Amino acid sequence: MGNKMKTVEKVENAFKRIKELLTLISEWTRKPKEDALSKEFNDKKLKMIEDLYKQLAQLNDRYMFNHDSEFATKEYIVQYDELKKKIYDLKK
Repeated sequence: MGNKMKTVEKVENAFKRIKELLTLISEWTRKPKEDALSKEFNDKKLKMIEDLYKQLAQLNDRYMFNHDSEFATKEYIVQYDELKKKIYDLKK
């Protein structure tokens, strides 16, 4: 009887550990809840990205309709790269 009780206890303990592990795994894989501050931060970040895309579109329009010299092309490339870098950094 003593051996049987030890076996039952071992099985019960194993089930408890398995349940704990499954609980931990479910907590790790679950998406964290967004609090108000992080939601506001993400909204502002999306707004900034949207504004940068608008600036990029305005830059493209200005270049397409107003480029007169080689300098304008170089200036366009520099500004374009700056805007794309800002967008890339915000999307990280």
